[in-house]
Amino acid sequence: MVTAGVFMVARLSPLYELAPIALGFVAIIGATTAFFAATVGLVQTDIKRVVAYSTCSQLGYMFAAEGVGAYGAGMFHLFTHASFKALLFLGAGAVIHALHHEQDLRRMGALRKVLPFTWAMMLVGTLSLTGFPFTAGFVSKDAIIEATYAAQSWVGNYAFVLTLFAAMLTSFYSWRLMFLAFEGKPREPKEVLEHAHEPPWTMGVPLVILALGALLTGGLFFHLFIGAGQAEFWRGSLVTHTGEHHEVPVWVMLAPPSPWRQASPWPGISTSPTRWCPSASPSASAGPTSSCSTLGISTRSTMRCSCGRRNGSAASCGRLGTAPSSMVSALTGSRRASSTSPTAWSSSRPAISITTPSSC
Repeated sequence: MVTAGVFMVARLSPLYELAPIALGFVAIIGATTAFFAATVGLVQTDIKRVVAYSTCSQLGYMFAAEGVGAYGAGMFHLFTHASFKALLFLGAGAVIHALHHEQDLRRMGALRKVLPFTWAMMLVGTLSLTGFPFTAGFVSKDAIIEATYAAQSWVGNYAFVLTLFAAMLTSFYSWRLMFLAFEGKPREPKEVLEHAHEPPWTMGVPLVILALGALLTGGLFFHLFIGAGQAEFWRGSLVTHTGEHHEVPVWVMLAPPSPWRQASPWPGISTSPTRWCPSASPSASAGPTSSCSTLGISTRSTMRCSCGRRNGSAASCGRLGTAPSSMVSALTGSRRASSTSPTAWSSSRPAISITTPSSC
């Protein structure tokens, strides 16, 4: 549904061009999402949760691009993201399958020698996600960052700063996942590690195909989405600005793929779960109850806020069925209300209490 929203904004680009305030709101929400979801991904201990929050962050990139008028760049990143993120999800599934449904990164380690094929596929997806030069993610993500800078507005500057920092955080949590799962010392139970195995060919072939897409789709389709052939490719299906090819300073072009972003794993931190996350240890229980936090926002608090609001709204809707009998009497008549009012009806049925849990 969210990716359909990216497509919808692109297709409705003529309307958004006539509503600059709405377009700026899209950019602000997108850039904020890209940064916030990246901070949440930093502290996840479930291998699938890391990839899931990464997906949320990358979707923020797409909306940020469309919010500054770079609709082709947003769709291009949607296209390339499909390859390397599907590769990471299937690679994570291969790891879980090999470890007999273990998903906790704190119970993984030293899998590179046990699962060399899976490690290689995950490495390709990680390189593309972090924007390693000449991968698909490098081409599409950097086009978005450059487009936000070229917007030359306060909305564009806001999106540029947040997407640039989100790129650094993306590199950190991506390499953190790789180091915790495939490097270091084994933290799996001995019997689990002895039975770990590579995925069958039915799982391996899709990984290879997606790895090729994560490496090649950026260079092969660049000219169609945002290059010289974009006008013929889109054929008026979305707005393509005549002056869309902007000149940006060299430091902007070098900032996203620069060594500080690719070297950001910082082995002394990201390879140690107990140093980066004090409450994390191989014996700690998995789940969303981690007390690790980043920028003062904990994963547990975030989920509690989300679940609390959702369940609170559901409880409020449920209370609509318990209207006062006097109100019903005024609308339907006292005799009819005495027999059909929600209060009388509810008294003949088992009591159902609606409570809002403190955490999910």
